[in-house]
Amino acid sequence: MCELMVIQPDPSCSIFLSSRLPIQLATDIQSTRSVRLVEQQCRTFNTCLTYPNKMPRNHHDHLDEPFITHLLTLIETEDIPYDPEGVLPAVFLATLLSLNLHYKDTRSNKICNVLKSRSHATHLTENASRCF
Repeated sequence: MCELMVIQPDPSCSIFLSSRLPIQLATDIQSTRSVRLVEQQCRTFNTCLTYPNKMPRNHHDHLDEPFITHLLTLIETEDIPYDPEGVLPAVFLATLLSLNLHYKDTRSNKICNVLKSRSHATHLTENASRCF
């Protein structure tokens, strides 16, 4: 017999998600050039988004195509100048996946829309396949 594990919304994560924290983290992720700091920012961002709490509508306006394009561009970049160890593509993939949890249908899914506009996503699929 298979039991499904249901994750309940967490009140503390709801507070973080409803605050300006995810928007500020997204802004910082785009402007920071320190690998360790970007990793910490992405982990905090992912923590805010991975619980099944509903994201406020105004967050969708700020976590939009330019932010997603920035993450995808860095995933697809062969050598990120400030990431000599190459750890950021996997971190950015986790960030995209945590953001993807908040889209219910493919028509409004900004990640899918950005991917449709790209000619390829080779490194994205390679990083995704390493995770499984």
